[in-house]
This record gives sequence, structure tokens and C-alpha cells, in this order.
Amino acid sequence: MPQNTDRQIIERLLLPAMMQAVIKAIRKELGDHYVDVNSADELLAQVIREPLKGLSSNKTAKLVRRAERVTREALAVLDGQVVGIQYLAIAYFTASLAECGVITVGAESTFARAWDVMAALLSSVMGKLCRDDRGEQAAEILKNHLVGMGYYR
Repeated sequence: MPQNTDRQIIERLLLPAMMQAVIKAIRKELGDHYVDVNSADELLAQVIREPLKGLSSNKTAKLVRRAERVTREALAVLDGQVVGIQYLAIAYFTASLAECGVITVGAESTFARAWDVMAALLSSVMGKLCRDDRGEQAAEILKNHLVGMGYYR
């Protein structure tokens, strides 16, 4: 099995890291006593650990720092958007990556389970936000920014 490049590992870390940033924003607004938020956060933490298994602690620390920096820079383009739009941007972006075959998300994977928890948690907000194209526009901005940074090409 070929070894993943640093860029490929970072790409595997970015989507769950961005979703964790949305969870952090939800906690800031609603508090952290929601079991679903905690469950999704733990599942995403598992997803983040997966591509780092077997790497040295120095390599892991380097990749985590880089992923954190890229996540901050990527999400900066969504500053000022409500949490629901941020989530939709990540959701639409993730869906577009899957449709193009850039990523594969197994139906029973940890990422899919976290995705389902997040979708259920935000479902009441999503109906209102999906009526316009702000989420799709934000996803396009996010995609262009990440591609410009050299990711998901």
C-alpha cells in the first residue's frame, strides 16, 4: 500500500477539522450540554486520528499544526456567516468532492456517522437555510480558497 503524502494526509484531516470548528461555534452559541454535539465531536476526533496512525509523534505534531493552520485559513473565508451557512458550505463542498471522486465516504464509516449526527442536529435550521443559495455560494468560495492553497485539486 503506497504511503500517503503530507498533502493527502492534510486533506483527510481538513473536512473533519472544519466540522469540529462548526461544533465549536455551536457550543459557543448553545452551550456544550447537547449530547449530539459531544457525540459528533468525538466521532470527528476519531476520524482525525485515523490518517495519523503509525506516524512518529514529530510527524504527527507537524501535520496537526499544518492542518490547524489550513483549517483556520480556509474557514476565515466564511467569517461573518451564520453557523448553519458554514456547515452547509462544508456539506456542499464535501458532497462535491465525493461526486467528483476526490474523496470516498463509506456509508458506515466514522465520518459518515459524525455527518449524520451533525445533519440531525442542524436539521431544524437547514430547512430555512437551504431555501436560498448562500450555502452553495459559500461552498464555492471555500473550494476556490482551498484549491488556491493547493488542496483537493
